[in-house]
Formats: sequence, C-alpha cells, structure tokens
Amino acid sequence: MNPLSSNSHVCKYKKHSIIFTGISNFHQRVMRSKVKDEDVYVVFTAFYVGANQRGMFTNWFRKIISKRGRFILVLNSYEEEVNVRKRFGREILERDIIVLHVGEFVLHYLINGKPFYIKDVKKEYGPIFNSKKVGYKNRGLGDHVTDKILITSTPQKETGNIPCLFKNEKLLSYPELNDLLNKCTMGMMLSKKEGQPRAMIEYFLCGLPMVSLEADGGRMSYLNKENSVIVKNSNSVKDDIKRAVDFLNENLEEYSAVDIRNNFVSNMRFALDIILKNAALILNSTYGYNITDEVLINSIDSSAFETSPELKDASPQPLNFEGAYTYINNLPDKAH
Repeated sequence: MNPLSSNSHVCKYKKHSIIFTGISNFHQRVMRSKVKDEDVYVVFTAFYVGANQRGMFTNWFRKIISKRGRFILVLNSYEEEVNVRKRFGREILERDIIVLHVGEFVLHYLINGKPFYIKDVKKEYGPIFNSKKVGYKNRGLGDHVTDKILITSTPQKETGNIPCLFKNEKLLSYPELNDLLNKCTMGMMLSKKEGQPRAMIEYFLCGLPMVSLEADGGRMSYLNKENSVIVKNSNSVKDDIKRAVDFLNENLEEYSAVDIRNNFVSNMRFALDIILKNAALILNSTYGYNITDEVLINSIDSSAFETSPELKDASPQPLNFEGAYTYINNLPDKAH
C-alpha cells in the first residue's frame, strides 16, 4: 500500500478488506470492485472542503454512500468535519459513517512520489508554478513574477492529472517533470483554501523551497522557516508575492534541498502514523476488529517515503508551532 500512488490500497484482515483510497479517485477504481458489507473503506478527502468545492464534494459523497461497505471519512480539519456533518447528517447516520479529522494535515492519494527526488543539475530556470486552470488556484496572483515557468494539468480518467507545459500543452512524463523541477529555483502555491496539493509534494521531494499564500486546509502544517516564505492575503498580495520570490532568489543558499526533502518526508511519515493509529482505534472499537496500528503501518509500501541513499533521515518537525513561519511582512528591506 503506497499512500502516494494513484491506486487504492487494500490491507487484508482475516476475511475482511480494509481499503484505503482518495475520495476523488474512489468512483474510478473502487466503485468497480466487489465489496462485502463487512469491508471497510478509509477515504481521504485530500482537499479542502470549502465553499468553492462543496458541489464537487457532494457528488463524490453521493457515490460513496451508494456503495456497499463501511466507511471512515478522513477530513483535513475540525471545520470541515462540522460542515460535512451539517450537510450530510442524515446520510451519515443512516449509513453509520465515521467522520473524523486527525489534525490539520492529510495524506494525498493522487500522486506517485517515487519519481521525484533531488538531482545534481544546474539551475536553469526561476520559479515554477504548477496548478490547474481553476479559480481557487489563484494563478493570476503570480502575474508580477514574469520569469516563472507555468505548468498545468489535464484530467485523465485512469491516471489522475498529467502535468504539462502551459504554453504549448506538451505532456510531461514523470521523469521529465522531475528534471524540470530540479532545474528550477523554487515552487509557487497561491490558493487560499486547499488540502495537501500534489504540486507541493513534488516541490519538496525535489528539495525546492516554496513561496506560498497563507491558506486554510492542511498545507500550512508542512511549511516552516526552512522550506518556505509565506505571503499573507492583502491588497498588495501580488507585489508581496514578487517580494517573496526575490527574497528566496537572494537567499537560496540558506535553503538546503536535502533538509527540505528529509523534513517533509519525516512529517509525511509522522502524519501517516497518526492517521493509521486512529484508523486502528476505530476498527477495533466500532467494528470489533482486533488489529494493531503496527499491522496497518507494516502493510504499507513505504518506499515513497524513503530518502535516497545520499540523504539522511530527519526527525519530524513540530506541526503548527509558534513562530514556525517566515512571513513576507517580516522580511528585510533588501527583499523589495
């Protein structure tokens, strides 16, 4: 079971199956499978259920509850849990769906992390901005950064989202995207509300620091002074984003690619451990299982979380601790 792959993953327990899947690819793969009433789905939203995505979430939720089986729905935050219970309270009660959040973070099930790693190549480009052509990604906020490489993604039914260069729409393979990322100086992420974006995972696995808009939904849990500069949303946000990019360009030697990757990998392992511990508690207390979180953890293909041979492991950094972030309004004047 690889939590960074585009597939759903099954952990066998006696005659039952525990199926881990992302909500957005649930109907593509899991809806086709044969599931027993006793089987359990652990379904991750992996995005922020905000006002701009409630319709999307409603469609996915309806498909989930039409399927046989038991459900544990893992959300990003307490706020999302309140919204989901308010909107779907009747259906949740009728189907005995477990709804929970386990902190301001969630694993993303729609990316294969193995192809993304640090390469010893020359930096040829400036910032890279990987985002879909949808409103909540706020692509326009980066307009003042004129030297950025803009790439997007095209939806593919079977394989998730395929990144491509924006101007000529050339599809990129994973090795090509990894090469491109390693030749860039930094990543950009400008959505105000979002869960854990695939692009952020790719940036950090390649050791890139990131300019990020302050956001709700889980992303901030993985950001700290060592891997990012945060821009607050204000009337001067476009200029502030440009200032943050300039600051990173002038101080790139202060951001260690090895540390960025290792700290992120460690935090992903930490988040996975918490999620599976909670899943084991629910399986035992609600469904009468007798399973340990170690069984779930050991069933995972953790190769996506491994550092490459020349990298050392790092201890998880505290999540959401005071003074964790470098904000644009705290940068020195030379960043203007």
